[in-house]
Amino acid sequence: MNDKVGQMGKEVSEGHLTLKLTNISLAIEIVCRIDQIQSELVTKMKLANPLNIRQRQGILGLIFRNRSFLKNMLLFFSAGLAIANLKSELLAIPAGSSGYQSDILSSRVTSSDRKEKFGDGCYHVFLDVGSNVGVHGRFLFEPQKYPNAKEAHGIFNEHFGGPEIRDNRNICVFAFEPNPVHKERHLQLQEAYSKVGWRYHHFAAGAGDKVENVTFYHQDNGNNNEWGFSSSKREGGENIPVNVTSIRLSSWLREHIEGRMIPQAPSDAGSKNETKVESKRPTVVMKFDVEGYEYILLPDLMFTGAMCSNIDYAFGEVHPWIGAEIPPEEKTGKGGLYLRSKPEARKYWDDLLMAFRSLRSNDCRTKIEELDDESYLMDGMPLDPEIQK
Repeated sequence: MNDKVGQMGKEVSEGHLTLKLTNISLAIEIVCRIDQIQSELVTKMKLANPLNIRQRQGILGLIFRNRSFLKNMLLFFSAGLAIANLKSELLAIPAGSSGYQSDILSSRVTSSDRKEKFGDGCYHVFLDVGSNVGVHGRFLFEPQKYPNAKEAHGIFNEHFGGPEIRDNRNICVFAFEPNPVHKERHLQLQEAYSKVGWRYHHFAAGAGDKVENVTFYHQDNGNNNEWGFSSSKREGGENIPVNVTSIRLSSWLREHIEGRMIPQAPSDAGSKNETKVESKRPTVVMKFDVEGYEYILLPDLMFTGAMCSNIDYAFGEVHPWIGAEIPPEEKTGKGGLYLRSKPEARKYWDDLLMAFRSLRSNDCRTKIEELDDESYLMDGMPLDPEIQK
């Protein structure tokens, strides 16, 4: 089925679509109905691989060419529901595609060579950069379990809406954590949330200003969730070295968040939460807690424009007691940042923020604050998420 639909998409992308007004309303009707049925499928069976852009183009092409396709397609998707209890993989659709009225005319009908983005289909985005064991993602998805996380709740409620009105299926969490000790924990979260249609994605990588392998150091004998895991040795610490991968976050934002396909007016049609309708505009929030790497990460996000273009609000912890030491590159001479004392690192950060906040152009949408909610450092809550009632 997927190969056939993919071929349809190829035919459509290489030709010319003549959109008639009568067919536009029909297209909207079928896509909304398909998404509604897909939402029901997600709750009954494990479906992971999305209908890709080319396949959706093929579907739309058939709609535009043949009215009778509506009836055939609805019968096909209904048949999928009938055998859902058998855990069949009849269709492969993204978790959390609940009732979206997609912008099919401007986003779904695109060039066939467009690369799919991790952010496609995400109405809201939360970037947890330096996520440790992922507790901030849990603050967002399961706020009832963390009543004392007041600062985090205040941020999420302001930007994504309160728990009583937001739907977790409209939000994507991207958690970046390079510590291999925490990988299994993040995969557990990812699996548990996917079962209820919540999109949590773990990236086993640090975030900096270039793609590179970096030596980080384990601390605390494995205790305290290794809060001090960083690229800096700690005086008197274990300092057990391990090589980790670091990505250039500014490039990742350009590739996967900027220009993502954003659903229009997401709601909970067909679910238990039918009264909930998304009331906030699409928003991207970033938390950073990168144990001294902020002196490397944030300037790159700021000076490339990736932060201004993609992030609405950023908050995080600064570590002047760690500082930074970046020798210049041999070939280019770039780099050469040395913050060897707490006052020096503090002043550098304050000056950086002052310069960023002094921008008066409306082109930069980002607000950034030094703030961190460490009310549940050890987490300790069971993994039993339920869709909000």
